[in-house]
Amino acid sequence: MNGVKKVQILDGTTLKIIAMISMVFDHVGDLFFPGVMWPRMIDRLAMPIFSFFIAEGFAHIILGICSCWPRSGTSCGYEIQAVTKQDLEADL
Repeated sequence: MNGVKKVQILDGTTLKIIAMISMVFDHVGDLFFPGVMWPRMIDRLAMPIFSFFIAEGFAHIILGICSCWPRSGTSCGYEIQAVTKQDLEADL
C-alpha cells in the first residue's frame, strides 16, 4: 500500500482492559463511596464492551460448527448420537 502503515489502536485486549478497569471503578465506588454517582457512570462502558465480546465469541462458535458440518457429515469430527433414558440407566 505504498508504504502506508495501518495503525490499530483498539484491539481486543485493549477493549477488555478498558472494560475491566471501568468495572473495577464501579465496584470500588460502590464499596467505598455508595452515594457517589460518577463511578457508576464510568461502569456504563463495561456492559456494551463485554456484550460485544460475547456476541463475537458466539458468532465464531456458530460459524465454526456450520463451516465444518457439510464437509464431514458430523460436527467437526465428533459423532452425534441420541442418548435415550435406557442408555443412561444401563450405565448405572
